[in-house]
Amino acid sequence: MLKNHPESACTDTLLDVDNACHPDAAEQPALIGRVKPSRHSFGFLMLNDGTDVFLPPAQMMRCFHGDTVSAHVITNPDGRKEAKLVDLVASSVNTFYGKIRFREGKTCLIHESPEVRHTFDVECDAGMFLGNGDIVLAELKTHPIDSHFPIVKVLKTIANERDIQHPWKLASDRYGISPAPVVVLDQPSSGEDAQRVDMLDIPFVTIDGESTRDIDDALFAERTLAGYTLKVAIADPSSVILPGSEPDLHAQKVGFSCYFPGYSVPMLSVYVSEEFCSLNEDTPRNAVVCTLHYDHEGVLLNSVFQLAKIKSRRKLSYQLVDQMMDGHDVGVSPEVQQSIRTLDNLTALLSKRRKTFGGFFHQQPYYQIQLEGFEVKTIEVLESNSSQRLVEESMVAANLEFGSLMSASGASCLYRVNEGFKELQTSRLTSRLVELGLYEGEDLRTPKGFRSVMTKVKAASDPGIMMMVSSFISPTVHSTKPGPHLVMGVQNYATFTSPLRKYSDLLNHRSLKALLLNQDPVLITTETTIGLDDAAYRINAAARDVRKEVLLRHYKSKIGETETAVIKMAYSAGILLLMERSGLTVFIQASDLGKRHDQKKMSPDGMQLTVGDKVFRTGTKVSVQIDRVLFREGTLSLLFDPT
Repeated sequence: MLKNHPESACTDTLLDVDNACHPDAAEQPALIGRVKPSRHSFGFLMLNDGTDVFLPPAQMMRCFHGDTVSAHVITNPDGRKEAKLVDLVASSVNTFYGKIRFREGKTCLIHESPEVRHTFDVECDAGMFLGNGDIVLAELKTHPIDSHFPIVKVLKTIANERDIQHPWKLASDRYGISPAPVVVLDQPSSGEDAQRVDMLDIPFVTIDGESTRDIDDALFAERTLAGYTLKVAIADPSSVILPGSEPDLHAQKVGFSCYFPGYSVPMLSVYVSEEFCSLNEDTPRNAVVCTLHYDHEGVLLNSVFQLAKIKSRRKLSYQLVDQMMDGHDVGVSPEVQQSIRTLDNLTALLSKRRKTFGGFFHQQPYYQIQLEGFEVKTIEVLESNSSQRLVEESMVAANLEFGSLMSASGASCLYRVNEGFKELQTSRLTSRLVELGLYEGEDLRTPKGFRSVMTKVKAASDPGIMMMVSSFISPTVHSTKPGPHLVMGVQNYATFTSPLRKYSDLLNHRSLKALLLNQDPVLITTETTIGLDDAAYRINAAARDVRKEVLLRHYKSKIGETETAVIKMAYSAGILLLMERSGLTVFIQASDLGKRHDQKKMSPDGMQLTVGDKVFRTGTKVSVQIDRVLFREGTLSLLFDPT
């Protein structure tokens, strides 16, 4: 809780001086607004009516970015209006992370954000030792609007800045990433085991990354008189992770496995996800198997879901499968080779049909960062290849059938829903599409309108247009009700293929089993979907934060080097760049794009920012030189000219 500080008398005195200089200020009704900083020491008060008022540096030191405050607006002798703060309505800062600094015999705290320019006095519990450079979580005790000396209480120490692992520790604490408990597992029910089909003789194989240990899918394909048969076997942790158990409650809380650069934090314990339930080579495992029958053109004939006992013949990497497909001898048995070649033929048909009937993914390269001693060793840019297509198309096929089965039966299920364009931004997108000649009167709020526009965007074959339009697409969310996934171009899409890594898929396993075994339905609520969407955000944000810090360290040794970057988006405020070698995104403000930054304008199609005589268009490439690494700001300072 915030409290007043004796030094607030100084603030009151300054306010009295302001009122003496502007006798009408104290008589005015106070206005309510939100504080917005600038790159400099001044800021602005964003009023509720949409206007803004200048906040001079002295007033900015009495508040934080995002605070809601009351203020008087006064007019200076030069005619300029500025705000004088009166009171705090709501603070944007309560608990936050920062670094301990020793200054002139005092222990101080520096906020992690460069937008907060205050230096905080520090309190802590007796017996707590604080070292210079410690990264801590602190609670605000006195606000600067009441005191020139804001005070914080340190709640806990995360790590020291000299600890090479501090980015991982900070992200784990910030986003609630914690290792799963190691406990004695529950035993599968005898009734469930009795229903399992013996598929131990089927030559399943797993295809994954070289270092992957939590293997949750295995594949088998064969030609038949009717066409093709595809079997997708999925690991079955639901047989030993029971609802309400300690591992289940932890998995529900974290939602997903977290894949940091360098190492992962599995949703389930390492023993469960990498040993006991992982579909390891030559080891019998419980599984849920989806068998799909297709004709010679890749048209689905029928499908069936079964509980089974399987055994993977080989653990294959993507690289090994690609080599085999190129004709190299990689020591794989003839039956496994035949299964993979059949799978290649089938998934090529499935991929072609998906592209024909829907699907509007904007494929982006995947950057694989390999660390050595928590520092970047290599960064490899991976494009989608044949072996990955085998797995991706097989998973999509099984998940589509799973969603169809659950929606048709009315069983409880977690679906993945994407409703196309963001409803509140369709008018702005429409005006841009008109400028690009891609609008023909479609209602962008409907599935038909979305498909029509995206079909034209794909046909335009302009990466910049695809990037711009993709920024208007809604995020995919969890839902307890069947619905469209417009980006994929399908209905009733639900996933069950990653139960070792996603709690949503673990829940869907339980619901599928309840349907197959004629048991009571699994309860899945709206609160469950909200929790999973929040968990997905936290997991992605944690991995993103660590990845950014790792890449910034990498660029310390690249000062002065030149690199190519792609303009991902152009805005009136600046441009967002994607560094091609690393995948790091960097925002460059318009004021840093040229000396004539006061002469800037956006094109009507929202694709191009012009600053003076320099043009920056979405989708084009620029050559940049690494100038500085700005760790506190979390970005790079770049020097460049458009190519």
